[in-house]
Amino acid sequence: MKLLRKLGTRIINNRLEYWGTFLCPVNKEEIEMRLDVGKKAKSCSSHKNMKHGGFHNKEKLYKIWNAMKKRCFTYKNKYYGVE
Repeated sequence: MKLLRKLGTRIINNRLEYWGTFLCPVNKEEIEMRLDVGKKAKSCSSHKNMKHGGFHNKEKLYKIWNAMKKRCFTYKNKYYGVE
């Protein structure tokens, strides 16, 4: 991936990390990633250490979908079969 600009340092879990903005070659979006991860990455879709426009929304949507599935298919769930 192509480094567009360095964003500086961030302290995450008591570790100093260096971040930058990269251009994803797959969907042509700018994303924030750690420098060491971004320089090795082929695309933005295969790494968790990033901030991406739709990434967190998809994760939230997955959790909602998964909870819905549990309500439908787990008969021990107190909301099983409730509409």
